[in-house]
Order: sequence, then C-alpha cells, then structure tokens
Amino acid sequence: MAGKIYSATGVQTIPFFTTDPKVGFENWIRQTGQPFFNPNGKSLGFTDPTPLEDYFNIQLRMLKAGVLLSPEVAFVTTTPQEAPLAKGTSWVEFLWSNQVVSTVDAAGGPLKTALLSKIAGAKRPGTYLKPSMFFSIPASSQNKSEAARFINCFLSDAEANKVLLGERGVPIISSVRTEVKNSVDPVMQGVFDYIGLVGNGNASPIDPPDPAGTGEVLKLFRNTTQEVLNGRISAKDGAAKIMQNANAILGRS
Repeated sequence: MAGKIYSATGVQTIPFFTTDPKVGFENWIRQTGQPFFNPNGKSLGFTDPTPLEDYFNIQLRMLKAGVLLSPEVAFVTTTPQEAPLAKGTSWVEFLWSNQVVSTVDAAGGPLKTALLSKIAGAKRPGTYLKPSMFFSIPASSQNKSEAARFINCFLSDAEANKVLLGERGVPIISSVRTEVKNSVDPVMQGVFDYIGLVGNGNASPIDPPDPAGTGEVLKLFRNTTQEVLNGRISAKDGAAKIMQNANAILGRS
C-alpha cells in the first residue's frame, strides 16, 4: 500500500508507531496468538525472534525503496501540528482513537480511521479495546452501592453521555453510543464508528496490565528500533538485543 501511494503521489510513509514502536509490534505479535508480555510479568510473552525480525525487515525494505520517511526525521518528537501527517510528508499516522480529534485539527482537513493490517496466517485480531477510564471501587469503601451506581451512570446512562460527548472516552455500550452519536461532531462520529468496527469482530481480549519494568522495555524497544532503521545494527541483532535485554529487565523487576 505504501509503495502504491508513493508511486502515485511521492508521499512517504512514517515508520510504524514512532512514538512507541512497541505498540505496533504488540498488535503484530498478538495476531500470532502470543502476548507481548508474559502474563506473569517476568518475561516477554514470545520466545521466537522471527516476528520481531520481520517487523523490522518490512520497514527496512520500505526504507531501501525510498518509501519510508527518514528515521532521523520521523523519530523527532513533535507536536501534532509539526508531525509528518500535518505537514503532508506522510500519508498516515499510527495512534490511539482518542488522539483522532487533535490529529484532525492539526492536519486541517478530514481524515479517515482504519484498522491496522492483518499479518498472513493471523490467529486472532491484534487490536483490543482499552478503557479510557479505569474506574474502581476500593474494597474498604463504605459506600460500594453508591459508587457502583455512579460508575454505572458513566457507562449506561445516555443522558449523562450526551453531556460528556465522548470527553472521557467513547461509550462502550453500543445502544448508548448509537443514541449519543448524533450529538457529537462529525469527527467524533467517525471515532464512534471506528470503535463500533473494532468491537464487531475486529478485537481480541486485552492482555493483563503491563508489568513493572515496562517503561525501561519501551525505551529499549524505541531506541533499538532507531538503531535498526538507521543501519547501526541488523534486524536480527536488533531483535536479539530487545529480547535479551527486555527479559533481563522484566526478570529483575
């Protein structure tokens, strides 16, 4: 797809998830039926480096073909207004659904949301629905019933959601989402539709919360991705570096 777009327009493709490359690979590895992190939190959830090498190699092929935006430019942290998509130097951006509104504002024009691509032989969707608000009721609460009613209002009361208008996340209950949709602007309506699309057979259950040490692993993944795409190490060595060091980080956390 990136090659066709470049041939027709000269517009390149940004590397996968420059802000947090782990997110893109997590979708990829989840499609194989494996999680990124082992549920016990003490290691990665996969042992074969091949998917990680593939994840790097597809971008290296794009880079060699001139299709991929230069890593030296792409990995510079920018505001949405300064990002490649807003500048027109990339035709795509990889983001969470709650970033769509600010991205559309920065781009100054209409954008479309789409699911991430499926890998060959995918065993399940890699995408998952993640709560934007992690409401909880302490076991020590003296008002559990009232707290539950309060949370239930956020989740299932259409009138309350007409006040919120998706500010705290798209309503997860489809009937509420349908009732509120006509009250939000066209950009947010598109986000509502996207969440509906994901929920309609295009998601698999979310994995357990990220373990201790995740911050170090994310930094390792991003730094190593830049090393690979800048040609300082090979895809094979990059994959080995991530797996060895990530497992060491998680093992001692």
